[in-house]
Amino acid sequence: MAATSPANVFAAVINLSGTILAQTANRAADSALVTVNAIWSPPWTSSFTPAAGYYYGVVLIGTGTTTAPQFKAGPSSSALPVNFGTTAGAGNLRVANAGGGNSALPGSINMATLAASSFSMWGAIT
Repeated sequence: MAATSPANVFAAVINLSGTILAQTANRAADSALVTVNAIWSPPWTSSFTPAAGYYYGVVLIGTGTTTAPQFKAGPSSSALPVNFGTTAGAGNLRVANAGGGNSALPGSINMATLAASSFSMWGAIT
């Protein structure tokens, strides 16, 4: 069975306060999302040059009735190793999720309301 493209796919870069610094348009039609071992490199909606510092990468995928893409991730089955010494309340989780129900990126992300996750995906911001 051929893979079906996901719906409502966005990527963003946020600072440690949850402010969106760069984002993509809806990239649901990108073929890399359903291609094995593909590198997904979506363009930002406006120019973004990251200064030295710490950022979070955000990926929003609305699955609906489609097949969600599979990202390479660390092998941990627990959120503890990747989030050791961090808490949602402090807004410093390394790997987290924000639940569901979004069909687009929000204006900002409330870092204190995130839930720790064991899905430690790797990404590069350019």
